[in-house]
Amino acid sequence: MDSKSPVLKKAWDKFQLSMETARQAIEATPRFDNPANRAQGYYALIEAQAMAYNWVVAPRLNHPRIFTHTAWATYLFTVAGNCPDIIYSILPLDGRHTYRVRGRHGDVRLLLMQVLNKPMGVEGGRCIGNYEFCKADTGQDEIEIVLSPEKHEGNWVPLDPASDFNVIVIRRFLLDWEEDPGHLEVEMIGELAGYDEQDEAAVARRIEMAADFNLAVVKNWGIGFYDFTMQMANNTLNAWTNIPGELMANIAGSASCNYAFLPFDIKPGEAVIIEMDPPQDSVYWSFQIVDVWDKSLDFMHNQTDFNMGSAAIDGDGKVRAVLSFDDPGVANWLDPMRRAQGIVALRNYRSKTFTTPTAKVVKAAELRQHLPDDTTFVSTEERCVTVARRRPAILQLYRG
Repeated sequence: MDSKSPVLKKAWDKFQLSMETARQAIEATPRFDNPANRAQGYYALIEAQAMAYNWVVAPRLNHPRIFTHTAWATYLFTVAGNCPDIIYSILPLDGRHTYRVRGRHGDVRLLLMQVLNKPMGVEGGRCIGNYEFCKADTGQDEIEIVLSPEKHEGNWVPLDPASDFNVIVIRRFLLDWEEDPGHLEVEMIGELAGYDEQDEAAVARRIEMAADFNLAVVKNWGIGFYDFTMQMANNTLNAWTNIPGELMANIAGSASCNYAFLPFDIKPGEAVIIEMDPPQDSVYWSFQIVDVWDKSLDFMHNQTDFNMGSAAIDGDGKVRAVLSFDDPGVANWLDPMRRAQGIVALRNYRSKTFTTPTAKVVKAAELRQHLPDDTTFVSTEERCVTVARRRPAILQLYRG
């Protein structure tokens, strides 16, 4: 049956094609050959579609708002490996207009605003800037930022006036989920002339952009990130590789970060010892596990991460972590949730003294022979208390 709206039908067909193209791309990867990876691959496909609606179709540019629960959050939206300690938000804006963001830092250590001139995957889209705001730099809790195409005094974030759909990715860093996350609000200065969200052509355009975004999320992150990391590591497993933030920026990574990644492949009875000199001048660093589709593991209910605030430091000043299927009792355990393959991600912000970690695979039964005598261990009961604290802390952080 022919559609009564060819323009909408054409856009819908493009979105449907993006979904099928993404599915075929997932299934064509060597990782999908492993039955243990297949379910999460399809999970990522559905997740990307939900993100395409949330990021591209749902926002109303005549009434801008900061979207947090529908950005990268907990275990709901995780393709691209959302960091547990970062509150991610998106703020879609028409680049021809002026906006003001007001609020307060609270306990947020670092506030980043990354400007994409179009949704990821849309032709001509690119990262056009990264901007940092740190309470420690000013000593002020309150913050006010102007976003506009013209230069403004004070805190200013430039927008691309050639695009009516800039996407601002906001990152707010906490060391503890029970800390004060602060607050941000946005207001438009003026109004959008002739804006009609219900116009067929306008909705069709959003659906077409969502199709591009959907495919980009799957290809760039769900598939491409693992391939990119392996390429940077010369296809070596269980070895660290550094990736500068500048290389990550155009696919929504942060240019302000020093990244390092460890593609791992372990078996039951093995353990990977990770060792690093903690960067002394970093405003934030952490370790986290993502799966082979670059999806964060469920950090709400499992110790799949730790940061500079929670890490146990050994007597020689080094931080050591252990990646293993079973809990070794080491305080800095990274729990892969019995996934044999994945990536350990290290984020390190604002540091000028960064040393790449090392990794060594040993037999889990011989682990203590490879660790210093003063390594911090925890009891089963202590681990249970630590893990049990995660869920209520996250629920409180996201108010629900």
